Amino acid sequence: NLKNGLISGFVVYLCVFALPSLGLSPELPGTLAAQLQDRQIWWISTVVLSSFAFVILFFNKNKMYQGLAIILLFLPHIIGAPLPEVHGGTAPQEMFEEYILSTYITNAVFWLFLGAISISLFKRFQEKQV
Repeated sequence: NLKNGLISGFVVYLCVFALPSLGLSPELPGTLAAQLQDRQIWWISTVVLSSFAFVILFFNKNKMYQGLAIILLFLPHIIGAPLPEVHGGTAPQEMFEEYILSTYITNAVFWLFLGAISISLFKRFQEKQV
């Protein structure tokens, strides 16, 4: 149903954007950043660990596994994202803050819409097969 689609979209938003953004915030062009490969490895590991954690939380009722899931959610942030030695960039701070807010809102709308539309398309596909 639509509720499940929105929940799925929200969980994907958390895994793919919001949780990795806690360590590596969205960056404007010209912003000083850590090495690209280090940032990519950290981002991918955060997405994978967060995804596993939510699967465990949603589909396993064992308290030990749920505790492991919570650890998986926090592990990348405990290790820490790669950060540049010097912070700064060419854009004013106000533009940077507005950009971050815009990316959070845009990504939330995108993932919620994608979750909702996926459920609708899935229902149509099932109806055609019956």
